Amino acid sequence: MKTDCLNFTARSRGVRPARVGMFVAGRRRGFTLIEVLVTLLLLGITLPVVMQGIALSSNAGSTAQRRSEAAALAESKLNELIVTGNWQSASLSGDFMPDWPDYSWTGQLSSWGQGQGADGTNIVQQLDIQVTWTGIGTQQPVKVSTLVYQSASATASVGSSSSFGGSR
Repeated sequence: MKTDCLNFTARSRGVRPARVGMFVAGRRRGFTLIEVLVTLLLLGITLPVVMQGIALSSNAGSTAQRRSEAAALAESKLNELIVTGNWQSASLSGDFMPDWPDYSWTGQLSSWGQGQGADGTNIVQQLDIQVTWTGIGTQQPVKVSTLVYQSASATASVGSSSSFGGSR
């Protein structure tokens, strides 16, 4: 009750309570218009940049996953052709239906080095398997290579390598 008497006395003498800005101290509520506009401006500038970064990282992740799948498929096909010996006589192209319908493969056999062993009977060749898929509107390749040789008694691989994203 004593505080009410003091407030009444102060008002009757024409003394006003302390003010901060346009609001009475202790009674400020909400944000000013300028604070809201500055916040919206900052959001308008940063939000598109953040969204573009998220989209870019999502695309990069998708591309990395596709390359990884293509490399595994190419390595698998290369091993299959070497183990079965089909690299010598079979058609060197195909797809991975029905499990991997987006991917297709082609193979190429080419001479490597001199191409003959010491006695002239072993022929060393390079076997390239290229797996392609359509990504970002263009054909994306992954190539896996190995060296193979053909002798009268057996076929074997001597070494292997892989390259991502194009021909050598």
